[in-house]
Amino acid sequence: MKHYFEHKIMRYSILMILIPLLVAGCISEIEFLDEENSFISISGIITDNYQKNIITIVRVNGYTGEVEKLKATGAYYKDGAMAGPLAQFNSGELVFPIDFRVEEGASYSVEIKVDNKVYRSHPQLIGPKLKMDSVSFEVNTRLDGTSSTGTLANTIYADFFAHITVPSDHRENPQFYRWQVDEIWEHREVKNNGDPEDTVNICYPRTDVTEYPSVIVSTETLEPGSAKVFINSREIGRTFLHKHFFNAYLHTINEPLYRFYDKSQQLIDDNGSLYDVTPAAIDGNLFNADDESDRVLGVIEFAQVDTLRLGIYGYETKVSTITDYCQADDPCREFVFQGGFPPPPCPCYDCDKVFGAQTLIKPDYWDE
Repeated sequence: MKHYFEHKIMRYSILMILIPLLVAGCISEIEFLDEENSFISISGIITDNYQKNIITIVRVNGYTGEVEKLKATGAYYKDGAMAGPLAQFNSGELVFPIDFRVEEGASYSVEIKVDNKVYRSHPQLIGPKLKMDSVSFEVNTRLDGTSSTGTLANTIYADFFAHITVPSDHRENPQFYRWQVDEIWEHREVKNNGDPEDTVNICYPRTDVTEYPSVIVSTETLEPGSAKVFINSREIGRTFLHKHFFNAYLHTINEPLYRFYDKSQQLIDDNGSLYDVTPAAIDGNLFNADDESDRVLGVIEFAQVDTLRLGIYGYETKVSTITDYCQADDPCREFVFQGGFPPPPCPCYDCDKVFGAQTLIKPDYWDE
């Protein structure tokens, strides 16, 4: 019995290591291979957005969680015929041509060669592009914070929703949605805090889609007509002092991808006992072209994407407890005492040194 529980604990620990490692566009690919202590993972999200469409190829040690980036070559196929090669980008990454776009009605797949093996993804037929009607937010308070004395405290959140129209034949012809989100806000940097000749620089820090879980929905679970889908939540703090954009990206996916993401999220979100039966293996959509017994983890998603942006000004949250001692966001950098003078309430810091020089560039949609 002791060895049984030790085995369960080891497998659970492996899962905890793999979840943050096997992520591509915030999707986790989890698999246990009892006979192997390492495996190959191939993942990529390929869309019609103006972005780098990248496939990552790694080997993961199932016991330590160590990730090794692998050198690979590859090609992509359209309607069953090779359409072009994939180029080397960074170590362990292959990239599609910069002008590549996913097209409705076409079928796509990839072929990846690594470790003298050939892996292929199952073809994906691109259906009609689904669209959101709108996105919105609500301010809600939840008793899930902790006070300075260690007791429960209220936390104020901005909850974000996507609004869609569910067709009347939603069960006979189900549609499958997957949302990814990111956010970007305005940070004002004040030089020489308190000096009459203060100067203000503005930068635009961003929280990327990889920092958020994706949300999946099948119209099989909804009623026809207008539907409101919760897609994310953000604690209201100093990032809401000025303008704050929340961007929603709706991916049109097929049923096999939906089932894969659904099983993966069930596994990740499972809060059952440590000694519950380990879930069955989750298969992706890749296979070894020459050896069916050789398992490869990961998933390749081809999707058209609908994008909606929601710009929020701080006053729209109607939260009066947001303070701005020196027009800087938390967390503040450490302040070094000089000449015995105390630090200001919230030392302001440099945009380029803390957030990166790229954040000084204003997004092209900011003033819309």
